[in-house]
Amino acid sequence: MILIAYDATPDAAHAIAVAGSLLFGGPAQVIHVWVPAATAADALAFGSGIVPADDDPQEEEAQAIAEAGTDLALAAGFHAEGRAVRADGSAAGALEAEIERLQPDVVVIGSRGLNGLKALLKGSVSHHVSTHAHVPVLVVPPPADPADR
Repeated sequence: MILIAYDATPDAAHAIAVAGSLLFGGPAQVIHVWVPAATAADALAFGSGIVPADDDPQEEEAQAIAEAGTDLALAAGFHAEGRAVRADGSAAGALEAEIERLQPDVVVIGSRGLNGLKALLKGSVSHHVSTHAHVPVLVVPPPADPADR
């Protein structure tokens, strides 16, 4: 089984297309990791008193993103299913936990092509996953032509 990380960016869509051409399809799980905009702990810590509802629209939006990634994976030749995974910490940590749980044959993840200070400030999920996962990770760089992004 192939685990495909999808975050609705053009780079993630490109990664799915490249993976389809390299891996010739097969069973796949598309995962969209989402980080809630606010949590109950945030509300208490910052004293707003506003606690997000359990049926938060963020979760519905995250599932819609996972389904969009699944559609791309199906079009790329994968037998794909998708789901949203809530991260109560970092997105990289939640993705890493899914990798441990699912034990895929390979993980596919796109890269935004950040380096230097931008990578330091924004963080790199692909870098974190590729250095911490105990399975092969295919990190697909962004297209060389910015018009393809």
